[in-house]
Amino acid sequence: MAMTRAAPAGHAEPHGGGMATRLNWLRAAVLGANDGIVSTAGLVAGVAGATSSRTAILTAGLAGTITSPSTVDTPNNHAGRTTN
Repeated sequence: MAMTRAAPAGHAEPHGGGMATRLNWLRAAVLGANDGIVSTAGLVAGVAGATSSRTAILTAGLAGTITSPSTVDTPNNHAGRTTN
């Protein structure tokens, strides 16, 4: 019979220090980067479909690049604050 660690107070299940747990930051970084690329590309494609003005397309791409990290990270910050 395998021995399992007791769950720390406040946790529903024990968390081992396995490879998957230690590499969770990499998974989050890859998914976050992918989300940022796709959403910015979608924004630029939408603006490019509406106008041929290079200034408008560049402005939309720059605005999407600047605002994307803050909008993606906001739910993570709020979720972390409510569970801690």
